[in-house]
This record gives sequence, C-alpha cells and structure tokens, in this order.
Amino acid sequence: MNDAQSLQKQFKDLLVNQNFEEAEEMLLKEVYEVEDKMDDISEERYQEIEKHWSAVETGEVITTPLDILFTINQKAQFTKGASLVDLGSGHGFPCLVFSVLNPSMSFLGIDVVKEKVDGATKSANKLGLTNIEFITQDLASSSYKIPEADYYYIHNPFNDEVCKYVIKTLSGFSTCKIISTNGRETKYLKNFGFKDYLEIKPYEIRFYSL
Repeated sequence: MNDAQSLQKQFKDLLVNQNFEEAEEMLLKEVYEVEDKMDDISEERYQEIEKHWSAVETGEVITTPLDILFTINQKAQFTKGASLVDLGSGHGFPCLVFSVLNPSMSFLGIDVVKEKVDGATKSANKLGLTNIEFITQDLASSSYKIPEADYYYIHNPFNDEVCKYVIKTLSGFSTCKIISTNGRETKYLKNFGFKDYLEIKPYEIRFYSL
C-alpha cells in the first residue's frame, strides 16, 4: 500500500467511525493554501469570478461540514456505478467524501475559480482517488454544455442569474436527481418542475427529481 492509498484508507476509516474533525484536518492544508491565494486576487479577478458568489468571500473557509456530507451519503442510497456532478464545487469536499465512500461511482466537480479547482485536485491526488475529477469552467458560458449525470450536488454557489440558467439546463435532461442545500436554487428547482422527495433534518438538505 503506497502513501496515497494509506491516506485514503485513513480518511475513509475516520468517516466511517464518524471522527469528522480528524477527517477534516486531512483536507485543511489544501483549503488554507487556496484561501491564502484568494486573499491576494486582484480587483479584476474579483470581478471575473463574482458570479460564483462564495468564491469572493475571501478570507473565509466555505465548505460543507463532513458530518452533513456523511449523512447525505447514508440517506442518498446512491446507485452503484452512478455519476455525480458537483456544480460550483469549491474546495471539493462533497466529491471527496462521496468518492471515498462510493468507489464504484464517478465524480466531477466544476468550479469557475481555478485556485479552488487546483486545491481540490491536490486533495484528490493526495488521497489517491481515481474516480474523481475537478475542472475549471464558467457554468454560465453558452459554449459549455453541462454533462448529464445521475446526481447533481448544489451548495448555493451562484448568483440568481446563473442559478436560474443552470437549473433550467438541468430541467431539460431526461432524468436526474439533485441534492440541494436549500439555498437560492430552491425556488428555481420548483419553478422548473423539480419535486422534492427526501429531506434531511435538521440540515434542510433536500433531494429533488423531475
């Protein structure tokens, strides 16, 4: 077992045993490196990435807690071999957690901020994860087609204009399930015909399908 495989096993064991603080410690080095870089971005870069609202909250670590992600994984009953796309993936915590716990699935994280994509990729490589990829992409670009997947994860990452565009695009797919953190995406999910079928309390996490 090489170093990456050993770290992956350690991370998975910590999650399964619900030692979430220790598991998070394994990811924080990359997170802090990214946040330091975000503190130094120029005003021009700031304007370029403003549509990804959480990315401009510089100086703050914005992630979904691992205990919530672990609970989502328990409740989701992910289909073996399925695919999941995290839209506005930030530091990549959802894909990293779900990837370790579901090795047969494939995961894609998409974010407009290259620094965060690079940091999430570094975390995935450190853990030796081969079923996960992070890419830099503006989801509002008309030249980019959001890939179809079995599941989508949305943690309130966009302003209203981009959020509406993304949800409208997903509504055109034949089938998909969306895991929502009850952010601004909620009203657009309802407007475009998505129905909620599962809620995780007290976190206000909801699962939607067409």
